[in-house]
Amino acid sequence: MAITIIDGTLIALNGPRRGAYYYLRDPVFRTADGATQKLIGHVIAKGAVADVLKPQLSGRFYVVQALEHKGIYAVRPTEGALIADPPRGNERLMAVLAAINVTWVLAMLVLKNQLPLLGVGLLLLTGGVFIASRLIRLSALKQIADDDARH
Repeated sequence: MAITIIDGTLIALNGPRRGAYYYLRDPVFRTADGATQKLIGHVIAKGAVADVLKPQLSGRFYVVQALEHKGIYAVRPTEGALIADPPRGNERLMAVLAAINVTWVLAMLVLKNQLPLLGVGLLLLTGGVFIASRLIRLSALKQIADDDARH
């Protein structure tokens, strides 16, 4: 998990917009010291954050490297208020899958008096990914709050 702040100007913005999501390919930023910083690979922005992203947008960009994707989860334009939408798709998915696994394990225990090891393993996996995803989101929110207090 990595959370990064980029202060600068978004200079290159490539990729399709599908519904509430913007799928960026290798976005490029010009930092305050004049250097360029490129986010390699696919970067996702969603909701209100995707709505404000456009070339030549200057400000502070909050980037998260989650379990399997990168995303711009918040933007503080030079002139304007903070816009944030932290990632939570993996968290929701793993919560649903963990609930299904708990139901399966309990049903097998009650109905057949057996403990399905696959179910227990999947429960541990989905529970672990849920916790990791939740920690990523909470770290992102804490970083935004800490940064907001300084500005």
